Amino acid sequence: MSNLPDIPSYFKPEIVALFAEVHQPRSQFQLEKFVINQHDTDEMRYYQCVTELQSLYYTIKEVSLQMQKNEIEVERLRATGDAIDEIEAQIKELGMEQTRVVATGAIREFDTLLKILEQFPAYTRKDIELNQSEYWQLRLEKQRLSPVDQAIEQTKTKLKEIT
Repeated sequence: MSNLPDIPSYFKPEIVALFAEVHQPRSQFQLEKFVINQHDTDEMRYYQCVTELQSLYYTIKEVSLQMQKNEIEVERLRATGDAIDEIEAQIKELGMEQTRVVATGAIREFDTLLKILEQFPAYTRKDIELNQSEYWQLRLEKQRLSPVDQAIEQTKTKLKEIT
């Protein structure tokens, strides 16, 4: 047993802070270029942005409520004074710690999407519907291209954005 590492020595707040510092599932670049700008019209880019925001909003809200519930459960477990309940409380706290790290990244994405959304005028559902013909003509035209042609077109577009 003496060959086993001292596992608790690895549990330092600095390492958790490091996790939180870099965590974000999708970078701003990915969100802009591959999530939002995958669409060919501003109306559909706007729609995609709002849809992404909606998904994150409800996820963050639900996770927040789950965290509140877990905090109450930890208090109740500790109140028993039982050693096993104390370990269960610590396991729940570990999950909560990980959730806070993940939530940090989700909130970063949410803030990024809000900034992207500000770049668009506020389209209505009617605006989005009125634009569907143009959108689908452009999209179907793209799909007609071979994968190699698509990659060439995408590269040309990205080079124009960079220069």
